[in-house]
Amino acid sequence: MKNNKGFAPILIVLIAVTVLAAAVACTQEAKLCPDGSAVGRTGPNCEFAACPSPAKKETVDCNNDLGCLAKESENCNPSKVVNNNATDLFGVRQTTTSFFEIKGMELNKCVFYIRTEKIDLIFPPAVSQEIVNQQKEIYKKLEGRDGTCKFITGDLTAMLVRWENGHLSSDDFKTAECNGKYFDKSL
Repeated sequence: MKNNKGFAPILIVLIAVTVLAAAVACTQEAKLCPDGSAVGRTGPNCEFAACPSPAKKETVDCNNDLGCLAKESENCNPSKVVNNNATDLFGVRQTTTSFFEIKGMELNKCVFYIRTEKIDLIFPPAVSQEIVNQQKEIYKKLEGRDGTCKFITGDLTAMLVRWENGHLSSDDFKTAECNGKYFDKSL
């Protein structure tokens, strides 16, 4: 008969490791993450691993193409544009430079930021310098005003398409929740 004294402790250790491994093995369930990927159970408590953080979408720079911004708004994609709008009112040429940015979704609403960058006025020669100075002073106070609105995505897209076609209205922001100096009616 052989001496198996050295074999018994090794056998006991192997059995213990096998039993321990079986006790801590996690089930092969998977959890579906918002981005479409799946994670399994892990760790000593067999909890689901964390879902990957949603990748922050890079902001699309539409330069001065308002149509591009309208297209990006259909899915509330982060995007921005510098818009120049020229109007002729009673012989006064007004050119307004604005910055628009779609910041993304917040509580199922599309966040839209607006800022008036600059307003240039050109008056007909017959207008007195005093009136020109008064009007320029009033419009100067509008520069730098900004605000943020939360729109239902379709309402934002409809407004931007109207703007692209030259149809601006005092009712444009009625469907949104807006705040900021841009919407302050006092000068």
